[in-house]
Amino acid sequence: MRRAWAITDKGYSQARACGLVGLAPRIYRYVSTRPDDVALRRRLKELALERKRFGYRRLHLLLKAIYVFLRRACGWRRRFGR
Repeated sequence: MRRAWAITDKGYSQARACGLVGLAPRIYRYVSTRPDDVALRRRLKELALERKRFGYRRLHLLLKAIYVFLRRACGWRRRFGR
């Protein structure tokens, strides 16, 4: 990454390196706190491959039987990678 190169090799500050790339330093320092849901993603891919015509709402209903805590928006984000 350019920022890491600029910080380590060139000795630029983090703010300067992020400015060169056009990125806010707050985004560079961001660490996600969302739990890793590999099993949920794997199961969603399996269901989507089995039932290609199902949309995210119907896949959500199938997943909801397994994962009680799932919200519709969460299922949509998992399906479309956001």
